[in-house]
Amino acid sequence: MVLNNPGRFAAIEVKPGETPHQAIGFLMRLAHSQALLFVSLEVFETFKIHKTAFVRFRSDLDISKLKADLLRGERGLILRRQGEVRFEVALPTATGNYSASSMHATSKPTDRRKYRGTQDKFWERQFAG
Repeated sequence: MVLNNPGRFAAIEVKPGETPHQAIGFLMRLAHSQALLFVSLEVFETFKIHKTAFVRFRSDLDISKLKADLLRGERGLILRRQGEVRFEVALPTATGNYSASSMHATSKPTDRRKYRGTQDKFWERQFAG
């Protein structure tokens, strides 16, 4: 399979009391439920915008296809605006702009983790236990 865009950066909200690993698991289960196949997801860091925590990652997953469901589920996200260089912060109650340079920044070595995508038949094992 050829990756559509192996360098696609995005971020999703980490809910209070949730770990970044759990947030990524939620995202991957949602993608799987909608039959969205992707090869991998690489976590770069966690950060906050005001009081809202996010986990930033790079993946061949097109997160824009999950935007409506994430917002409906009260989970914010940051994604590239369609056809633009800028990024958008989309929260259930508001939207705004976010810095492209921050989204493309190098990862923190302590936060870096790579997940197998939903294209791998054993992807769910990463979240077992």
